[in-house]
Amino acid sequence: MQLTIVEPDNLTIVDGKTQQFDLSGYELPDHFWALQWQDDKGHIEYNISEVPDRQPDNIDTLPDWTESIIAEHQRLTQEQQKQQDASAAQSLFISNGQARKHRVKKQTRARAKQEQQTINQFVREQMT
Repeated sequence: MQLTIVEPDNLTIVDGKTQQFDLSGYELPDHFWALQWQDDKGHIEYNISEVPDRQPDNIDTLPDWTESIIAEHQRLTQEQQKQQDASAAQSLFISNGQARKHRVKKQTRARAKQEQQTINQFVREQMT
């Protein structure tokens, strides 16, 4: 898994999918700035304006506090996907509706043409 959490931007990225939500309610480490994680290793960055001499901490295990952030990210991503699916279904319905309207219009024209030909044929027969 690839994970990025940037507290000042309220930004999370999980496997390339980005979400922004308020991170202030989560228990982050003191002076936390960001977490970068790739597969089985990563590091935690700290706010250097608050702790200028603090170097990033290399980690080989995701901290427990990331679980709830990842869960919220996944919930938001699923909700976003549901909205996109609903929008796509609505677009398809609208386009199908317009296609049906076009088809009915074409059928109506064909019927009118056929009726006119029948009338013309009847009139010709009556005149002869």
